Amino acid sequence: MPADRDTREHVGGPVTVDTTLGYEPPLDWQGLLDWYRYHALDGVEVVDDERYRLALALPHGSTLVELRDDPGQDRLAARLELADAADHDAAVVVLRRMLDLDTDPAEVDAHLRTVPVLAPLVARRPGIRLPGTPTPFEAVLRAVTGQQVSVAAGLTQLHRLVAEVGTPSAEVGALQPFPGSAAVHPFGTGWYHGTRSRRRALEGVLDLAADGGLDPGLDPEATGAALHAVRGVGAWTVASTLMRGHGAADVDLRGDRALVVALERLTREVDLPGVLRPASPWRSYAALHLWTARPLGSR
Repeated sequence: MPADRDTREHVGGPVTVDTTLGYEPPLDWQGLLDWYRYHALDGVEVVDDERYRLALALPHGSTLVELRDDPGQDRLAARLELADAADHDAAVVVLRRMLDLDTDPAEVDAHLRTVPVLAPLVARRPGIRLPGTPTPFEAVLRAVTGQQVSVAAGLTQLHRLVAEVGTPSAEVGALQPFPGSAAVHPFGTGWYHGTRSRRRALEGVLDLAADGGLDPGLDPEATGAALHAVRGVGAWTVASTLMRGHGAADVDLRGDRALVVALERLTREVDLPGVLRPASPWRSYAALHLWTARPLGSR
């Protein structure tokens, strides 16, 4: 894997750094772009045919990130507009986890090709990566607000959250990070316009986050156990949070209706657990292949 590097020395204070993020090929960069475009949150991230731009909250302030592939070089090119140069390494850590750049795609693909229904999907999209979020907190809010509703409906809830809690810049077209738990908790769940049961689950999630139970540095098993204890948070929400917020490679998404529908379109086999079981220890990647077997947003 090519070593990460940047093109200038950093000193204290704001700085723009051009750096690279190496990966083991192949990398399904187009698949990542498609996922982030379909789930993009206005004001937080922007995706076009080649680039992914987003804002990150880092220890010394907000950082604007622009990512693009560097064809033939086995690396992504990243431009980081850092509030403080001291945040460079933290930004790289977040991006590598979020984009699943430390995975060995050859190992994942080789295993998934042994599952008959997955083999043609792997052949079509080698090097698929788990599209993560910057934090587990964002992952769980996306999971709770997006459960059993359309992607557009879930994003509408989060747009309201960003509008009410976020700190937009006066600069036209500027991006802001997804609000952190410290910012959201004092506002409660007034931004959420949905069912009472889901509102109660969100209240529990906000309390858990305020107590440090969703910190990115926690062990994923500890995060999962803490989420399972929150009233109204089910197994699907926990699995989705661990996959997107921690990069967990082997979550159990057997209750996902979209996966069942995708499987039915591919084969007469409707035993989703039976298909996912032999995909272990890479069930998260198997689920992603099924979700994206057809273009995102198609019926």
